[in-house]
Amino acid sequence: MWSASWVATALLLTAVAASALEFATREEIALGSPGRRVVSVKVNGDDLPDYVFATDHGLAVLLGAREAKFSSPTSIRLSVAPAFLVSGDFDGDGRADTASASITEPSVRVAYGDGDGGFGQAQALATSGRVLFLHSADVNSDGRSDLLVGSGDGVILFRGKARAEFHEPQTIDTQGVEGRWFTTADLNGDGRVELIVLETGGEAVGIFEADEQEAFVPRQASFVGVDPHAAAVADVDGDSKLDLVVADQRGVSWVRGNGKFVFTDPVNLLRSDDIAAVATFDANADGATDIAAVDRRRGVVHVLLNTGEGKFHRRFAYVVGPNPEALLPTDANGDGVPDLLVTSRTSPRITLCRGRGDGTFRGLPAFDLGPDPSFAIAYDANGDSHLDLAIAHREAGVLTLSFGDGHGGFRLSASMPVGTDPRAVALGHFHSDDATDVVVANFGSDDVAVLAGNSQGELAAPLFLATGLGPNAVAVADFDRDGHDDIAVANALSNSVSIIFSDGRGRFPRTLNYAVVPKPDFVLAGDLGGTGTIDLLVGNSRSERVSILRGSANGLQEPVTDAFSNRIRPVVSADFDGDGTPDVVRTEESDDTVAILRGQREGGLGLPERFSVGRQPSAVVPGDFDEDGKVDLVVLHRRTRTVAFLRNVTQHPGTPVPSSSPPAEVADPWRRAMEAW
Repeated sequence: MWSASWVATALLLTAVAASALEFATREEIALGSPGRRVVSVKVNGDDLPDYVFATDHGLAVLLGAREAKFSSPTSIRLSVAPAFLVSGDFDGDGRADTASASITEPSVRVAYGDGDGGFGQAQALATSGRVLFLHSADVNSDGRSDLLVGSGDGVILFRGKARAEFHEPQTIDTQGVEGRWFTTADLNGDGRVELIVLETGGEAVGIFEADEQEAFVPRQASFVGVDPHAAAVADVDGDSKLDLVVADQRGVSWVRGNGKFVFTDPVNLLRSDDIAAVATFDANADGATDIAAVDRRRGVVHVLLNTGEGKFHRRFAYVVGPNPEALLPTDANGDGVPDLLVTSRTSPRITLCRGRGDGTFRGLPAFDLGPDPSFAIAYDANGDSHLDLAIAHREAGVLTLSFGDGHGGFRLSASMPVGTDPRAVALGHFHSDDATDVVVANFGSDDVAVLAGNSQGELAAPLFLATGLGPNAVAVADFDRDGHDDIAVANALSNSVSIIFSDGRGRFPRTLNYAVVPKPDFVLAGDLGGTGTIDLLVGNSRSERVSILRGSANGLQEPVTDAFSNRIRPVVSADFDGDGTPDVVRTEESDDTVAILRGQREGGLGLPERFSVGRQPSAVVPGDFDEDGKVDLVVLHRRTRTVAFLRNVTQHPGTPVPSSSPPAEVADPWRRAMEAW
């Protein structure tokens, strides 16, 4: 039986009927085409919200249903793809209408609702130039929605009139600021709305007050951040005055309003350089204004929970589809609990995060545990019986330690430099205490870093040990049978494996180097033939050739190199379905999934079962992170700097093993492949 979670095998696929393997991943709804914008409307007269999306081919309508089981999308094709979309009752007939615009045409297309789930032929409303933004509001309180169109000259107001008619357009002078993002709200409580314009590319928000003649007069400009590009208006601190929640280059900030058109003292709540959208809502029914923000670069939606005084002590994040674009808080299934809809700029599917009512959401939780998480290992670092994560970050050259809470959550605890371009992580015991130590292989600095642990979960400063050139894989075992863990390192650039021997007191007095197959990228330690000695397997996952260093009473023998009939490559293995047979999991970067191939008792593997995760998953770590007796997965997304928790919710046959019990011994179908050696 191999001692590590990495095992080697020639994969044999067989189609086998089995009970469903289930993970709590992100929920996706087919749209048919990538979505850019979304609005909630009621188009068919029932009590459930319906949704209209701006897509690459026009508009798509989803009719709501109980349990958020939407209808198949109805497409309304337009000659050009709309970049902006708003809804309103522009003709005052009590039916929901839509207005959409493309960035390539000097017009807005208005589609009037028929009250039965459909829309009439879209009619073009000419504008004076290229459309930069759209907004709808009943500006003059006449019961009809008005249309505000952003342009290079500012904002153009089209007041609603009869069906297919608008009053003559009115140009609002925005003091030289382009209308790239704006909204309306009654900031001073006089019953008339003000126009709120962000200075995209600048630093300010401008306020324009509607006077008694229905003209907009400039009143105040306030600093809100660097290049503000999206915002929401709400009373954040509970003082009955409207504030701004602004997305800019630095992330998300709360800017306090004084009720008289002035906004002061921006407070950064979330740091990110690519927030695509923000929204305010009450996520946990406590009466306080909470915040949701779409982080395009990380591919998540953040939820920040407010105490009611503008203090955000709790925050969560959930993985959504690739290149998320628009955000809509909504009660999708009519249960009175807010949900979140997020569109994707590049995927024909939208993500639905169903609310639980306590401020958390069903879906795929995500964590920011440091830059570019590349490789990780799970263990109980601080002795609290919860699995923690040690993560190597290649670009930053650091190792982070994050403590688990036993419920699938993680908290970043420490970060320390470990070398240049760390490529692999392993655990061992190199001191006389019972604490677990960490070994990191550094490809760029040709060494390994050994970090001594203690019972509080702290790691000492690294001890650096020289290896061959380009170390990129590491294994720990007692190779010389002296009762102390040693280190084996595969060196890709010197075609060698380094064996670093420990004396059990934190010292490493000697190192042996062996020539092995070219460009080795994995190393596995285990008892190949059941002789009671530790052997070493070194190989390249692109080749059929491997090197075997047999264990003996005197340590490892000289390597023997030969070839299997198939390529050998390391895979991650665990018993995910609880049937006593190990399964194999791999990342599928091309379609943003992880695939599990379930092990069969006769020795084969089932067909892959895929589960949606974040963008381009790069590595996985198995473990029972929520302590329910089932093996879950932590998924690393190096490109988006996200660590996600994929909860196993499979209904296992029989009673789950308590998480405090040692793992049950399972049959090893890969052992037969090794016994020939």
